[in-house]
Amino acid sequence: MPGQIIAEPPFREILSNRQLWGASIGHFCANYPLYMVLSWLPLYLVKSQGFSISAMAQLGGVVYGLATLICLAGGWLADRWIAAGAATSRVRLAMICSVGLIWFVCMMACGLGNAAIAIAALLISSVAMGLGHRGRLLIADVQWRGGRAILSPNPRLLGGSARSSAT
Repeated sequence: MPGQIIAEPPFREILSNRQLWGASIGHFCANYPLYMVLSWLPLYLVKSQGFSISAMAQLGGVVYGLATLICLAGGWLADRWIAAGAATSRVRLAMICSVGLIWFVCMMACGLGNAAIAIAALLISSVAMGLGHRGRLLIADVQWRGGRAILSPNPRLLGGSARSSAT
């Protein structure tokens, strides 16, 4: 409806949306270990394990490159899984839970204090980074219906048609 002004919802209404809270908590839980892997772990390897800054920069580049490949592969896998009939929520849950599990294992491995294990954990964490980005893309489109924010799957990102999934 071109030219029609739609009133913004009150802040209280936005904060009462359970889907918003779920997406926000999930986003925080995915970003916290990402911050650890990208900032704390390289610094730990440099200061405590004697690695050089240039070696950590190269390793960081490898981690980002692997994360990019995993993101593409995870997207392809998720699209195929959904096309095969899996529920979108099951695919989202599998992606997000696998990210959490991978982060947990990597962080526990870093606690062992061994440089080789910490580097392996850093490399394996790129899987979580890649799947985590795909999981965030799967989250949803935000649509306003009847004055309420509705989060619904984005069919363009799920391999479906570009048509809105609104009913």
